[in-house]
Amino acid sequence: ALDMGAEGILIPMVSSPAEARTAVSACKYPPEGTRGFGPRRASKYNTDTDAYVAQANSSVIVIVQIEHVNGVADIDGILDTPGIDVACLGPTDLSGSAGVLRQFNHPTVVDGMTRVIQAARARQMPASIGIVFADAEMQKWHSAGANFVFCCDDVGLLAGGAKKVIANMRQLTSGK
Repeated sequence: ALDMGAEGILIPMVSSPAEARTAVSACKYPPEGTRGFGPRRASKYNTDTDAYVAQANSSVIVIVQIEHVNGVADIDGILDTPGIDVACLGPTDLSGSAGVLRQFNHPTVVDGMTRVIQAARARQMPASIGIVFADAEMQKWHSAGANFVFCCDDVGLLAGGAKKVIANMRQLTSGK
């Protein structure tokens, strides 16, 4: 994805400092990391390779997704990993790992999410909720410090657009 020009990578299910270090390393060229070399589209198909390489390590956003109770338990070590730019929560998987799948208001889930947001804020690092909740719930988490906001997802946009088109066609064909 980075070779194709992505400017950020979200690494799912990061649950330990070792996994965080591996994630950062995979996003950085040597000597800072172990990223393989092949930036075709990112280097404008080899017409701007030197310029791309000169800024690649500092410009790629590395987002770790905390989706397991083990990640919450080790959040300080994860977020203290050099090169992590954003802490992103995975509420559904977090709830599942706590044995309360999709119970987003369960105390274990709320406490875990709060702990991750607070750890990010203590490091002046953006924090995100990795899914889109209803507006009131999003406002609650934004007020709690989740300041890297997802406003929608591809499935929601596609489904909403499809519903609108179908409703319009039904109206047109029914004569109403």
